[in-house]
Amino acid sequence: MIKKTILRLASAVFAVFGASVLSFVLLRFAPGDSVGLVLGPFATEAAKIQLAAEMGLDKSMPVQYGLYVRDLFSGNWGYSYSMGQPIYELFASRLPASLELSMAALFFTFITALLLALVKTYTKRGGIKKGIDLFCYAGYSMPQFFLGLMALVIFSGALGIFPGPEGRTRFPLFSLPRTTGFLILDSLIAGNLPLFLDALWHLVLPAFTLGLYSTAFLTRILQANLEQAYGEKFITVSLSRGISEWYALVRHALPNALVTTATAAAVLTGILITGTMLVETVFAWPGIGALITLSIQKKDFSVVQAFVFFSAVIFILSNLVVEVLITKIDPRLNGTRDIL
Repeated sequence: MIKKTILRLASAVFAVFGASVLSFVLLRFAPGDSVGLVLGPFATEAAKIQLAAEMGLDKSMPVQYGLYVRDLFSGNWGYSYSMGQPIYELFASRLPASLELSMAALFFTFITALLLALVKTYTKRGGIKKGIDLFCYAGYSMPQFFLGLMALVIFSGALGIFPGPEGRTRFPLFSLPRTTGFLILDSLIAGNLPLFLDALWHLVLPAFTLGLYSTAFLTRILQANLEQAYGEKFITVSLSRGISEWYALVRHALPNALVTTATAAAVLTGILITGTMLVETVFAWPGIGALITLSIQKKDFSVVQAFVFFSAVIFILSNLVVEVLITKIDPRLNGTRDIL
């Protein structure tokens, strides 16, 4: 167990190193002149040389990479000249909004996928099965930006049920104490019920748009694993004891199916946390995804570089945590026997 944990940690460290190299190379070989983008087209040659020295661009590539890694792990992620702020501060101010959206999408994904997979495995009605398949096909095939725009046109513009692209709320937030950065939690802590309900209502369409693809993907995987687990001998033995099919499915087949589905869920978690760019842009959501879109438009590649590294670390950590949890839940995957 200890040896495998050490190997997992070593592979995670190696993956983080690879991510740092990738983000470093991305900025260095990005099109355009970094110094020219900061100073503009009318800067003098002396000013360009001075700024290049301040940014460390006059040094060799290995030295630049060493300085980059040192700054990266010391919290100095660079400076956004287009925004006029350190990148770490930009990320810290926008991360709660992105996490709030991602957590809502995760909740929608896991609950919906669990219910759909259970119903499709249990039901004998072909119409219900085909309806769930149609939902999954739609989730697979529909791009997020198109789904978001259609959701706004139908549910906001035509029906007026949900708010338009107003961000997190229609209320001003000047007087709200920033306790956690999560608007829903902060409004609850402050006892502001109208703001809480408004923030929750603004979260519905973006969370649905962000989570639909992941819901379709996870539904298909979980349903396949449920069918496989439901065909095992221990389910037959359980049914022979007189318990209902639904109880056998939920009580015995589902835990086994969840273990084999956890790896896919870890990947989806990373996607939902770091893949919010299009959704945040469509709904004017003030998160990291919208920041990256704006940075690309302004050719501020230092922000994009930090985001590439941040995304890679999120993926690596989510997979590492799930791998460790799986071996705790199912000792067979760790090469040990579960003695009953």
